[in-house]
Amino acid sequence: MLGIRWMTRTTRCACQNAIKTGSKVNKHRSPLLLSGQTQQRIPAHLSVAGCSNNIIKTEEQTPNKEFEAFHDISFLRKVKHAVGYQRDLKVSYKTLELAAFKSWLMISDHIDHGEFIEELGLPDTFNTWFLICELHVWIILTRLMYEGVEGRYFRNVLVSLMWKSAETRMKQIETVSFFERKAYVDRMKHQLPNALLFYDEGLLSDDKALSNALWNILFEQSDVLAPQMEHVVEFVRKEVYRLDKMDTKDLLEKGFIPFGRLRGDRKKEELQNIFSSLQSVSFVPK
Repeated sequence: MLGIRWMTRTTRCACQNAIKTGSKVNKHRSPLLLSGQTQQRIPAHLSVAGCSNNIIKTEEQTPNKEFEAFHDISFLRKVKHAVGYQRDLKVSYKTLELAAFKSWLMISDHIDHGEFIEELGLPDTFNTWFLICELHVWIILTRLMYEGVEGRYFRNVLVSLMWKSAETRMKQIETVSFFERKAYVDRMKHQLPNALLFYDEGLLSDDKALSNALWNILFEQSDVLAPQMEHVVEFVRKEVYRLDKMDTKDLLEKGFIPFGRLRGDRKKEELQNIFSSLQSVSFVPK
């Protein structure tokens, strides 16, 4: 991947909020607070106790009619793109990088991670912050798969930003050594494809299958109430449907993903303020 830049600015995450407010569960004294139960994140097909077979009914997800599948692109054209040729692209690489950066800022800065932690009963740890970000990144990836070369490049930049942001935030945890940090990131990178695979399977199946994927990955097989699972399943299907209807130009050029809240939608004024702040971002910091 050519010319991917990185941001140096970091923001305060939910785990740091917990430290400032004196939450005893998030002092990061043990590496387990980093990894959580990541060894269990490869989902097994287990039922979710207390949940119905069809929790939330949403409209069927349908791809855009006008898209270019990556596997349909000729090998010669892929080689040209690999060496920097981009005249035949709908959006330049530089624009895609900036749009991916804005999308990541939307996830890391403008998603209420505290709402997910409180409403879903998740532990207030760094690992939870990462799993929430991972879920939102996957929702964006379900849309990018229909955008050919541009979508693939956007995806690569977005995932790269996620890993670099995770590493940057972990460096702020003084009790975690370099080797512990590297082992954690390597383990999560290894398990990311499994997480995406089972999220995809759940999305394409019924709500019971999606609940199973969320229970294994986001909740890490911990106890969860049926109403909590209902909220997150409805949120996922609603956001996937929202991105499915999103204009390709707005996605690839602007990178503004109007994620709603776990419960309900954002107010128009709030979205306008977020959009204005992202519009002021004119380059991807190194």
